[in-house]
Amino acid sequence: MKLGLTMQVESWLGAALLVIVTCFMIGVLFVAISNYDSDTIELNASQTRVRTITSTERQIIARWVNDTHTVVPEGKGYRYLVQQYPDRPWLSY
Repeated sequence: MKLGLTMQVESWLGAALLVIVTCFMIGVLFVAISNYDSDTIELNASQTRVRTITSTERQIIARWVNDTHTVVPEGKGYRYLVQQYPDRPWLSY
């Protein structure tokens, strides 16, 4: 013997549960997409480019360091100067 009321309540409850789960999953999808965009921007900003310093530029930097009495910490080299002086004043010296 089937109770009609019980079957109707179970079907409405199942449909409501399905709608709630679907809305939750769509919300998670939108959050994931917005986080993906911000992560992509952050990764692009933090990428470093490897650049070699030519021997000519090394000679120019060495002359500039000697003439301007710039202090370079021990163990640091040309890359330290390139990071400290991004405008590269030795090129216009």
